[in-house]
Amino acid sequence: MVLSKREKYIGIGAVTAVALLLLDQFVLSPYFDELDQLGRDSDKAVQQISDNNDLFARQHKLQKVWTDMQTGGLQVDESKADSQAQLAMLQWAQGADMAVTALKTEHVTQEKAFEVLSYDVTVTGSTPGLARLIWAFETATIPLRVNEIQISARPENTDNLTVRMNVSTLSLPETNPVGEMP
Repeated sequence: MVLSKREKYIGIGAVTAVALLLLDQFVLSPYFDELDQLGRDSDKAVQQISDNNDLFARQHKLQKVWTDMQTGGLQVDESKADSQAQLAMLQWAQGADMAVTALKTEHVTQEKAFEVLSYDVTVTGSTPGLARLIWAFETATIPLRVNEIQISARPENTDNLTVRMNVSTLSLPETNPVGEMP
């Protein structure tokens, strides 16, 4: 059978189309898929490097805070942390012209690598005295946090305040080495 020129061109076109389809199916598509995957992997690696650098910078920054906490009064012994916090709160209240009417240890809980000692503190005094007391709490070198505060005036519309606070401090259990950040 002799093919005409037109049939030869149709045959060449069909073979070329099939060859291009096979080339796309087995070479080009896998190549571009792999190229896309490499791009995604590269972006993921760049993001991971960025996250690692951020984490390293944060760890470096927090290491200073951790060192300050240790030198400022983070205690390993729970009883030392308890007496340190109670003494500090009494001194700060006295320095702020506030009278401590109640100071009792509420409970001790374990939170991650720390023991958290909570206190229920009630003080009376004026608004400026309360501001000085809260400032002392906020700028303390020992680990201390005001969890809750309730302020009431007795009698109403006076500057004679009764303030009830829930305050907590931290200590490290004996099992945690003092030099390492938890």
